[in-house]
Amino acid sequence: MNTSPYGQHSSGANPKDQAIAKSHGGNTTKIHLAVDVHGNPITFIITDGTTHDIKMAKDLVDKVDLTNVVMLSADKGYDSQDFRAYVEEKNACKHSTKIK
Repeated sequence: MNTSPYGQHSSGANPKDQAIAKSHGGNTTKIHLAVDVHGNPITFIITDGTTHDIKMAKDLVDKVDLTNVVMLSADKGYDSQDFRAYVEEKNACKHSTKIK
């Protein structure tokens, strides 16, 4: 027997399956996007709007083939010594990792 109000399933919606966070301005979502040299999307990750960029940096890089990449350019939010070392470890962008 379902005793939840309004006939809602007892399990309810799983908020972890949704990349939505609450903020003062309302619901927020963030798209972490990797593009090629022409600005064409290669891959993306969607998170709730409160997830810091650096937390997704390695996951985003792991989804991209960096074999022939000469330069990596990223927002300041992705900048850390750990991330720069990770990119170099993947044998990519040894000459130029640009964080704006």
